[in-house]
Amino acid sequence: MILPGMGVISEIVTCFSRKRVFGYSFIAFSSIAIAVFGFVVWAHHMFVAGISVYSALVFSVLSYAVAIPSAVKVFNWTATMYKGSVKLDTPMLYALAFIGLFTIGGMTGLFLARWVLMSTSTILLCDRPFPLCDGRWHGDGVSGRTAFLVAQNDRQNVP
Repeated sequence: MILPGMGVISEIVTCFSRKRVFGYSFIAFSSIAIAVFGFVVWAHHMFVAGISVYSALVFSVLSYAVAIPSAVKVFNWTATMYKGSVKLDTPMLYALAFIGLFTIGGMTGLFLARWVLMSTSTILLCDRPFPLCDGRWHGDGVSGRTAFLVAQNDRQNVP
């Protein structure tokens, strides 16, 4: 659900930074890795849904693993903007907002994954609105919608 939005962000960052994307092959392979991890980490928001402790451990480790290609994307987008001629028009501002929201969402996801590994009483966080907020920050919510607002607004503001 987030991968098309990430493609839009990659194009916006390169266009409004007036530079080629930094580490194109890393960005491409991280998209594939996010797709694969997203397919196998389907229970990472279900730690209190009655799955076994061993299953929760596997999904917790996989939740950590999906952070690696996501971080590669964020660092490469940031490196693309470094020493570029960044034009802060509306699409680029939305792209920067996406990067910030995606980073916050990823960090809260890591916190939940750590909580499952370190504690047996995951109900303290997993049965509260925290995972719901994590999901809304991440790709299926606010940051995903921000990427599509960028795409919609970009048609009028291409430099």
